[in-house]
Amino acid sequence: MTLTTGHDAELLETDARLRAMLAEFGQLRIEADDEADAFPVAIWDRLNALGIQRFYIPSTLGGALADYESSARLTRTMARHDVTVAVAHGKTYLGAVCTWIAGTDAQQRWLAEIIARGVPVSWALTERDHGSDLTSGEMCAEPVEGGYRLDGEKWLINNASKGGVVCVLARTGQGGGFGGFGLFLIDKRTVRPDEFTALAKESTHGIRGADISGFRARGLTVPADARVGADGHGLEIVARALQSTRTMCAYLSLGAADHALALAVSESGELPVDGFAAQLAGEALATVAARGIQALPGDQAALSAAVKYLVPTIVEDLIRDLRRQLGPWALVAGHGTGGTMAKVERDHRIVSLFDGNTLVNLHALISNFPILLWRSPERTAEDLEGLRVCTTLAQPLPDFDGDRLTLRPRRGAGVLAGLPDALERLGEDHALVAAEVDQLRAALTELTETTRALDRHAVSTPAEAFTAAARLCVLMGAAAAVHLWVNNRDDPMFAEDELWTDALWLRLALHALCERLGARRPLPTSVRERAARILRDQVGAGEPISFLFRARTKVGR
Repeated sequence: MTLTTGHDAELLETDARLRAMLAEFGQLRIEADDEADAFPVAIWDRLNALGIQRFYIPSTLGGALADYESSARLTRTMARHDVTVAVAHGKTYLGAVCTWIAGTDAQQRWLAEIIARGVPVSWALTERDHGSDLTSGEMCAEPVEGGYRLDGEKWLINNASKGGVVCVLARTGQGGGFGGFGLFLIDKRTVRPDEFTALAKESTHGIRGADISGFRARGLTVPADARVGADGHGLEIVARALQSTRTMCAYLSLGAADHALALAVSESGELPVDGFAAQLAGEALATVAARGIQALPGDQAALSAAVKYLVPTIVEDLIRDLRRQLGPWALVAGHGTGGTMAKVERDHRIVSLFDGNTLVNLHALISNFPILLWRSPERTAEDLEGLRVCTTLAQPLPDFDGDRLTLRPRRGAGVLAGLPDALERLGEDHALVAAEVDQLRAALTELTETTRALDRHAVSTPAEAFTAAARLCVLMGAAAAVHLWVNNRDDPMFAEDELWTDALWLRLALHALCERLGARRPLPTSVRERAARILRDQVGAGEPISFLFRARTKVGR
């Protein structure tokens, strides 16, 4: 089991040191690098010196990745300062995760040692002509004596040039298809220049300093032990890996929203309570999804798709509204110390494209409508215990087991299946969120009926299905919030936290989510005033905008 006292102490100390270090790099310097499309070398080196890369390595391999939610909180801290920095440095986890899931013991030890030394690792999946369609990839890996010969091009790859090691997806079968690809580790330090050609960095609208480039392999030979996992299992491993990386992406969004809300408060003096509420809703689903990687691995195919759609979308809308609130000041660089809203918005827009874009994630949910909404598969005792552990923050998490991640949520999504029970458990708190509870119940019934009526034999997926999937994500977000509330409201850790008094954060989060379902009820004046004061306090204290951070920091977990 994870979440030991020692791990918690290391995490909190590292996060405090990280925040202090990032504060030394002013936003004027960040924006100057951005204007010059310059890679954030100085911050990168300081992050390595601080040992942030250890949180990309499982604790079983000598790293500090004991639980995914804790490591994701560090990603949020980096993104709160600069999304470009978080994307550039955090890519190493993405490049390594397939090896953590399917690599041999020797591969895992080798890669862990390399990452611990600060060597960046890249993940090369996409190609110029195929985008998100990984099954059409043309880079091939042909068996040769002693190993494989790789030929082809990968494009729009983060850290393709700067990465010392690349985990590459390549076609191993003539017909391609789901079983026709393998994964291979390329140690760039051992390749010849004629075998591996780095492509030029692309100019991007956001994250301008990141190394978004590619490479071309010509007769590049790798040893047989460079293959990760069984032959033909490359796409399956990638699909399981995406269940953790998509969840981690939500923390990039939360960090960007932290930055945007702080900017709006400091620059305009306004207190955007609706944005505050939306951020709390996103944090609730992200927390459950991150803990679910270990506690609910069988649900993660659905949870990861929902969080990857909903949280970036919420934050895109939040930042857009704040930019309009700031007016022309949102576009002016260098007039304050907090950065520019326009840069935060530009940088964040890439998050919804990473690791499966919005439509890809919605389609993943559409294909699972029957198991998520129409049937009522019996949840086992293990499933119910996993949901309890996942949504009870004081509970230690089981160790990560990549073999338990499944390609489909075979018994549905516990957080959604358990929503009716969680609503019943609200007890006296029901009166505080009665209107929202009624709307959630009605929306779940309506969604079930709507999806049943969809044409399941249509040649292409109807637009109504994507709308339904988006509403499903909102309901899963609401379910996550309710589960977190009923399972943690009596935890002494939150006893003195005003956001936990009278279910304040839950009222705010459900209000924001019900608005996405079409509700147009104003928040009570007393709730809005309390929320505005807390938002001002959190921004003034330099804290993330959160219903968890302050209490966790006080008690050290």
